[in-house]
Amino acid sequence: MHTIAERGIDVALVSEPFLKKGRGRWAINGNGTAGIWVKDPQSADMIMKEDGITGVEIQGVNYYSLYFSGNRPAVEYNEFLNTLGRTLREKKKKIVAAGDLNAKSPMWGEDGGRDRAEK
Repeated sequence: MHTIAERGIDVALVSEPFLKKGRGRWAINGNGTAGIWVKDPQSADMIMKEDGITGVEIQGVNYYSLYFSGNRPAVEYNEFLNTLGRTLREKKKKIVAAGDLNAKSPMWGEDGGRDRAEK
């Protein structure tokens, strides 16, 4: 959090945030895997809170923090991407999305690459 304050950041999209104290300026999905830190919480409206996805709207821009565990089956990964794709297509606003989708692949040094990483 020190770096965020030091650099004057207004919005930070964080996968697997480690929160010791209360949520305060954080919007977090139900399982705590995708978070959005907002400098001015009153400026943000929660628009999505699902497994691996947190979304807020700030001044006409939709921000999404994403997380998907590499230990889950490929069929769940495809469902996750379909939900995300539908959501992003339905929104008629500017979108900023970032996340950790944990695809394993030999291309980046992971043994036993998964099908989804190769597609």
